[in-house]
Amino acid sequence: MEIETSSDLNSARDFTIEEFNAYIKKFDVVSSLMSLQKLSGLMANQVAVNIHMEYEFYSSPKRKLKAAMLTRDFVSFAAKQILLNSVMGGDDYNDADLFHLIYLYNNLKIDLHEMSESGTHVEEGWLWVIRTTNQQWFYLRLQSAIMARYHWIFSRIFENNPTLGAELDNVLNIGVFNLMKIGTCIYANYCFRDDGKFADSFLMSSYTGTTIFPLRDLLQEKNILKFFDIFATIQQGFQEECKKFELANPLLKKYEFNPLKRFPVIKTDAQEENKKYIIPSLSDLVYGSFEGLYYVLLDKLDTTNKSYPGVASEERGVAEAIAR
Repeated sequence: MEIETSSDLNSARDFTIEEFNAYIKKFDVVSSLMSLQKLSGLMANQVAVNIHMEYEFYSSPKRKLKAAMLTRDFVSFAAKQILLNSVMGGDDYNDADLFHLIYLYNNLKIDLHEMSESGTHVEEGWLWVIRTTNQQWFYLRLQSAIMARYHWIFSRIFENNPTLGAELDNVLNIGVFNLMKIGTCIYANYCFRDDGKFADSFLMSSYTGTTIFPLRDLLQEKNILKFFDIFATIQQGFQEECKKFELANPLLKKYEFNPLKRFPVIKTDAQEENKKYIIPSLSDLVYGSFEGLYYVLLDKLDTTNKSYPGVASEERGVAEAIAR
C-alpha cells in the first residue's frame, strides 16, 4: 500500500494548539461528532487517505490540488478537542472547515520545532521519536490484528486460569468475550458492506433487530447498555478524564493521552435516537473493546473488589498474561 504524504500547499508557518481550538470551538458539539463518526466509518478499512481541493475561476479551467493527508489520528484528535471546546448550539462545519482543520493539524507546532540542532538535545530528540512513534503506531495497526491478538491472549487466560477468568467476567457483569463480540458487531456495522452501504450513526434497533440469528441473544438491548456502562461517558465526564492526563506544555498536546481510548462512546442529551450515542473514532472503539479492556479490568478489580482477598494476585495474573 502506497500512501502519499506530500502536499501541493506549502505551510507558511506552524500553528499552535490554541489556534486549532479557537477554530474548532465555534462548531456544534453533537453535529461535529456525528460528522466525524461518518468520516471514521468511511475510513474504517483505511489508515489514511489523500484529500484534494478542486476549484475553478471565472472563464478558467478547473484546478485540482493535492491538499493534505487525512489520517485516523486526526479523527481521534479532532473529536477530543471538540469535546473539550465545543458546546451545543454552535455552527455546523462544512467541507472547507474540515479541510482547514486537517491543514491545521498537519502543521501543528510540536516540540520538535523547538529543539536545537546541538548535541545537548540528543536525548530530547530521541524522546520525540518515541512519542511520535507510539502515537502513530496505534493508528497504523490493522483493526483485525488488534482483535485477533487480544482475543487470543484472553483465551489463554481463561484456559490456564478458569478461576481468574470467572472473576474477570464477574467484575464486568457481562463477560469478557461477550464484551469483545459486542464491540466487534458495532465496529462491523460501520464498515463498508458489499453493497457499498455502511452505518453512519448508532441505532439500537440496528442491533436488537439483527437478522443474524446466532447474535440475537447477545445483541439484546440490556447487553448493549452494559457495554455502554463500561465504555460510554458524557461530555463533562470526558473533560474530567482529560484533566487526569493533561500536559502543561502546549507543544505536547498532540501526544497527550486521549480518553476516547477508554471511553470511545459519547452519550449526549440529543432527542434523536441516532444521536444519543456517538462513536466519533472507530479506531478508539476497537482499542477500548480489546487492548484497552486490560486496563478496564485492572481498574475494576481494584475499585470493585478491594475486600476480595485475591485481587492483588489477580491483577498480577492479568498483567503477567498480557506481558507474555
